[in-house]
Amino acid sequence: MSQLVPPSDLSPDELEALKEQYRRSRARTSLTAFAQYTFPGFKIGPHHPILAEHLEKVASGEIRRLMVMMPPRYSKSEMCSRRFPAFYLGQNPDNFIISASYGQDLASDFGRDVRGIVASNEYSKIFPETRIDPAVSAMDHWRIHEHRGRYVAAGVGTSIYGRGAHLFLIDDPIKDWEEAKSPLQRERVWQWYKTNAFNRLQPKAAIILIMTRWHDDDLAGRLLEAAEQDSRIVPWTVLRLPVRAEENDPIGRPIGQVLWPEWYDEDDVSEQEAVAGERTFMAQYQQTPVREEGDAFHADWFQEYTKLPPLHELRFYGASDYATDDSSRDYTVHGVFAIDTDSNIYVVDWWRKKAKSLDWVEKMIDLIELHSVSKWFEEKGQILNMADPLIRKRMRERGVFCTRDSFHMASDKQTRVATIAGRAQQNLIHFPNNKKWVKDLLYELTRFPAGTNDDQVDVLSLLGRGLEQLRPGRRKKVIPKALKPTNFTFDQLKARQKMRLRGVRPNHEAPIVGHHKAFYVDPDVM
Repeated sequence: MSQLVPPSDLSPDELEALKEQYRRSRARTSLTAFAQYTFPGFKIGPHHPILAEHLEKVASGEIRRLMVMMPPRYSKSEMCSRRFPAFYLGQNPDNFIISASYGQDLASDFGRDVRGIVASNEYSKIFPETRIDPAVSAMDHWRIHEHRGRYVAAGVGTSIYGRGAHLFLIDDPIKDWEEAKSPLQRERVWQWYKTNAFNRLQPKAAIILIMTRWHDDDLAGRLLEAAEQDSRIVPWTVLRLPVRAEENDPIGRPIGQVLWPEWYDEDDVSEQEAVAGERTFMAQYQQTPVREEGDAFHADWFQEYTKLPPLHELRFYGASDYATDDSSRDYTVHGVFAIDTDSNIYVVDWWRKKAKSLDWVEKMIDLIELHSVSKWFEEKGQILNMADPLIRKRMRERGVFCTRDSFHMASDKQTRVATIAGRAQQNLIHFPNNKKWVKDLLYELTRFPAGTNDDQVDVLSLLGRGLEQLRPGRRKKVIPKALKPTNFTFDQLKARQKMRLRGVRPNHEAPIVGHHKAFYVDPDVM
């Protein structure tokens, strides 16, 4: 950062005026300088510059999707939800902002605070053209005078139809642990984002998600998963600042160093860790939520393989869990398995996607053809009844066939997986060590039944249901060499048999022809 070097012949008043002009100039382009100018008592911590740098890139359009993950009470809301919206409107007075939080009250509080910053004397010295329109100045909805810019505050879950956003801020969409551990609440937030928040975006708009992590299936977790699985989704830039530094720390701290020692020192952080407990500390302070462990499968049960056994020793089978269409939360999953002569199960191929029925039917037939699958397992139900005519039709048209077998699955999750879990516990299930889909599959298996999704588990459960009728692979037959006469006498053959019964291996050499007694049967024995 360049420093102001004033001429030596200036008077004290002229020097102060020059410094003031410099501070205002910096505050127009630097968020940290803006924060200090509009909030003179604001303390800049070691993490604030990198946070400001990311927010400035959002304002310039360089970053369109930003996640800020920080522990509580480290000024993330002060920087992101109070100072930054005012800074952004100063640079973009014709743009629209929507700011959302877990409740309307908190969102309105942010709206009132941002409005107060924009209306302040300090702000007018930095951005004199950006002023509150007195005609529209409610704390949850206000406009910029003589410009198109506006600010709208909304609670997560509330309707914001009719409003657009060049910048959409979501600050703490989850209120507390009770909400975080509720699958219904997490789903409610997710559906609000997809159906209400996202469709408010103007072209090339930016989204900033500011939150303390509570759960691995929270909004941040779902957004990252969706972007990873679909290349059409704009990738997220993630600024994760744990309270204790880990490897490759964003601000260059050594491992274990606390984030803001002048604010919360090591003793403070140690107490926070002791009071919060491991699960809460890892989630809220380290921003690494510990996933809920299931009790049906354990990661160390599963084996890896690099190369399949010889094909003549394998039989190939498949199974599917179908979803209605690509609009539901559920995925359609296809799996292909190979069973060897020792009943080992090799997971050969895997496909998981939210897709229309025509697409997943084609993929299923592709897998049957590719791997010469002899039998395919499905779950009986309405989805199969609807899709069955299409599957049969496309199999005939493509000339690809295999036996299809369907089952009614038990409603109890633990009962459903009992067979395949038993095989896994015996270390009979093997995953390839070079496929990306294995990580996600293992993740779901080891969370079951506590996890959100179980469609991949259901595919393995279907395989387990079919195990009783599956035929393992066959060993290659060894054709014996042509037998040759041994020239053993009958007595010698009987003696050799007795040796075998005693577990003694007889000598394979036959006696020389002409050097043994003639064959004789005692008449009394006959």
